[in-house]
Amino acid sequence: MSTPASKRPLSSSSTPSPFENKKLRDYSPGVTEYSYMHTSTPYNTGTMSDSPTQPSVPQGPYVQSQPASLPFQHMFFQQPSQFTGYPPASGSMSISESDVDRIAKAVRGLLLEDINTAVERQIAPLVDRVSKLEAENDVLRLQLDDLEQYGRRPLVRFSGFPESKDEVTTDLLLQAARESSVDLIPEDLERSHRVGRPTSGKPRIIIARLRSTEAKFKLLKSSSGFRATSKFKHISVNEDLTQYRSKLSFFARRLVKEGKILKTWTTNGKISVLDKNSKVFNIRRESDLIQLGHILTT
Repeated sequence: MSTPASKRPLSSSSTPSPFENKKLRDYSPGVTEYSYMHTSTPYNTGTMSDSPTQPSVPQGPYVQSQPASLPFQHMFFQQPSQFTGYPPASGSMSISESDVDRIAKAVRGLLLEDINTAVERQIAPLVDRVSKLEAENDVLRLQLDDLEQYGRRPLVRFSGFPESKDEVTTDLLLQAARESSVDLIPEDLERSHRVGRPTSGKPRIIIARLRSTEAKFKLLKSSSGFRATSKFKHISVNEDLTQYRSKLSFFARRLVKEGKILKTWTTNGKISVLDKNSKVFNIRRESDLIQLGHILTT
């Protein structure tokens, strides 16, 4: 009669087969399961029995006990360093903080160089496009300013006339011209009015539209007659300029006061200056005044 598998002694000279291991797990109550790693070294597993006493535990550097509540745990291999009795790895390499800093600086330098190159490659077309758009905008702005100034050719501005409540500006201009021997007749003066909001203590400017540019030039040429009289010596006459050209004319007059140029004047909206070498410059942009000592405004 053959001995049952549960009571059959295991030979110490051979490794139990998977079938025997399965039967041991299935039919050996109270026996703790063990996970094995295949090795040529045989295990001394002892004799398995139905006795409730704890069987002998296999010993060896490649054996580790596992709880019986974890099924199939014996199917996973363990690293040798995790088993009891296996010596830890020797010759481990360490990195100092200075090494880490040196590596970080090297990596940072490489990354920054690559990033800067990529950014410059992407920005270069945009910078070129912005420069072209700025140049086009400057040309369009000057063309628009030319059109606006062309419509202001027959206009002149009178400053310094006292202001009263019920005044008629046309009569006021004609009377001052007669008393000052200024070449201004009723036929040349189409209409006039003051501009801006009333302010206390300072009279507003009178703007007048003349019949033609010829009448304007005659008036401007003889306007020095106002300064020759004590009553109207504070009166000045100038061409009506666009806002941009008024600013350029103001900068030019300031250079005259500072002694950097000799003279400035306007002709049909064109601004001209005379430097200390008696050389005439036509001012079209604010940058044209830099060579004469002007500092660009922000």
